[in-house]
Amino acid sequence: MSLQIAKVQQGSLPQADFQKFVNEAKQVGVPSESIRDLLETQGVKIVEPPLPPEPIKPPGLTEQQILVINQKAAQKARELNHINYDEFFNFDEANAADVSTYDLHTAREKLAPEVGKQFDAHGIAKGADDLQNLVNLLNKGIDPNRPFYTMNLQGTSEENAAAAGGMGAAGPYDVGGFIVLSEPGGKINKSGIKGVLVNNQFYDALPELQSAYPNVRWIKSGEMSKQLSAWVHESPKP
Repeated sequence: MSLQIAKVQQGSLPQADFQKFVNEAKQVGVPSESIRDLLETQGVKIVEPPLPPEPIKPPGLTEQQILVINQKAAQKARELNHINYDEFFNFDEANAADVSTYDLHTAREKLAPEVGKQFDAHGIAKGADDLQNLVNLLNKGIDPNRPFYTMNLQGTSEENAAAAGGMGAAGPYDVGGFIVLSEPGGKINKSGIKGVLVNNQFYDALPELQSAYPNVRWIKSGEMSKQLSAWVHESPKP
């Protein structure tokens, strides 16, 4: 083989013919390691073929992740309902003022109109598929062939009354698991979903949601006012 290597180096033996010779040597039992060692001692540089690219992980959550998250959220919702029932009959004004405990509905109702009207919003309907519906929206975007209604997250009483007259609701659906948002001053139908408000039964899933969709702002319902106000403040003014 040393002779063939010398011919390749002199240019008198095409590399394709030399490769054929190497393949024949392997077929008759010459170990690949021995061929490699010989080539390297003769000054022939071995170039490893590129590794195949790693498969691209599809965006979003797996079906198993969604199943587990929904199971945990259902259990959490039962616990929260029990807590709310107890609080109804044992009202504590100090605890009622703790905004960190607010669900989506309560937090949206108490959101300042000047903040709320900066966000175009769409509430995900409550049900067994609310997480799956959210994942579908984030993975596939809005289906242009189906109606997708949005409105201000919150407004003044007059604006809410006008919205109720025109849209049949004073605000987005807020008793489900999630409300999707535009960026401040934007429209979901134009620039897509930039933020998601998360109801308290799904708090434990936030690390997985943030990991699956790192370009989306995930905001707990109990932090709605604080986080949205900060988002408005940091956004460039027109």
